[in-house]
Formats: sequence, structure tokens, C-alpha cells
Amino acid sequence: MAGELVDCLASIRRFYPRVARHELRVTVLHDQDRLLPELSASLGAVALRSLRERGVEVRLGARAIVIGERDVELADGPHLAARTVISTIGTRPNALVESLGLPLERGRIVVDGRRAPSMRARAA
Repeated sequence: MAGELVDCLASIRRFYPRVARHELRVTVLHDQDRLLPELSASLGAVALRSLRERGVEVRLGARAIVIGERDVELADGPHLAARTVISTIGTRPNALVESLGLPLERGRIVVDGRRAPSMRARAA
């Protein structure tokens, strides 16, 4: 999403000549040590490099604790000036899944890939 946003801002900036380039910033806060943890480390590194080359500031290991009207407070103390915040929170598995004691892979229950019997078959 950050990549699309920064590309959009770059393409429409010509229609807003009074908006200076430095006024448009996209910052990604990601509380893990790499992007796209559900994919391979190499793809996460490629995504990170692509975003940074396009002008996105990516802060790994960073977590917002308070989002205010004009800033975002980070868990490690500093504040970021921000007028617009877009959140994509919610990618962590439900805590119930972690408490079940089932085998997990990247937070997901490991299954063998066979189709489960349909509800109709079980009811019969």
C-alpha cells in the first residue's frame, strides 16, 4: 500500500504546484525486523529496497502507541509529525490460535492440505 501511495503522490503532484515535494512524506512503521514476514526473507528485502528507492521511509522494529491529530508517538519515545495516518493493523493471528497448542507455521495452524468432509457428509 505504501508503494502505491507514494507512486500516486508522485504522479498527481504536477496538479498541485503549491505543494512542495518535501511536504509529501510516506513513512512505514513495521514492528518486526523485516517486511513481508509471511514471505521469504529475500522478497522482504526486495520490498524494502523498492520502497526506500521510491522515497518511502521504512522504520523496522517501530511501533505506534498513540496516534494523535498531528503526530504519532512511537513506543521508543519519539514522535512523528503526521496529518494522515493509514493503518493496516490486524495481520497477527488471533491469540486463541496461539493458545490451542496446535502446530503453527508463521502463526497459522499447519494442516495437511486434504479437503475436510463437507458439513452435509458429517451430518449424515
